[in-house]
Amino acid sequence: SAPTPALGLITTVVQEKQAPLNQVGFVNVGQKGLAGLGEKSRIYVRQESVDLWNNIEGSVGEKKNLRITGPPGTGKSTEAWAWAQWKAFKDNKRITWFHLSKMGDLIKVVLENQTIFTGYPPCPLARIWDEIIACDGDYLIVDGVTATVSLTVGGACVNWRGKCTGRVFIMVTSVSLAIPLQDEMRASLSTLYVPSWSFEQYVSACKDPQLFASVHSNLQCEEKEKEKEKEKE
Repeated sequence: SAPTPALGLITTVVQEKQAPLNQVGFVNVGQKGLAGLGEKSRIYVRQESVDLWNNIEGSVGEKKNLRITGPPGTGKSTEAWAWAQWKAFKDNKRITWFHLSKMGDLIKVVLENQTIFTGYPPCPLARIWDEIIACDGDYLIVDGVTATVSLTVGGACVNWRGKCTGRVFIMVTSVSLAIPLQDEMRASLSTLYVPSWSFEQYVSACKDPQLFASVHSNLQCEEKEKEKEKEKE
């Protein structure tokens, strides 16, 4: 299958270390539903997206593990999924993707070259250690890591990497994870923080007709509330 627009963009980002952000706006990221990320395929590319892709690529190039963190809704999970597709497609790598769903299930997908392998039945989080340890391939991404399972996931990822030092794992989370410094050093683990959108980024994104149509009603409600407050004064 041909790469989605996001995958072509990542090639530009990694090769040129930048992207023409004023010409990008929204791009499509394919097969998000398979990754447990919902069906909406579009994502708005901002400077933080470029930084995330470059950080992931730099980390795997140096055989270092990465923890991606930041508030919910910043796009980090979708951007990590886009990178996984790009890397598998471009370099014929085998990547295992785990998503910890809000329903308490563990969703597993394997990407290799141009193929996305599905059909793995969701399993309870109690089996997450065994599932991670049993993985093969080059890279492992665990998305949606919560504080409850962070120590288990971190320990399993370190154990998985220990079986083959050339492998790299990436954890994506919206919570602050307390991992002892000695464990971070032993795991060769670095952290990338993805901040929330700025006001300027929201304004720029709202120039897109599809996004503006979806938020216009909310903006109208806010304006009406402001008018009511003025009337009270």
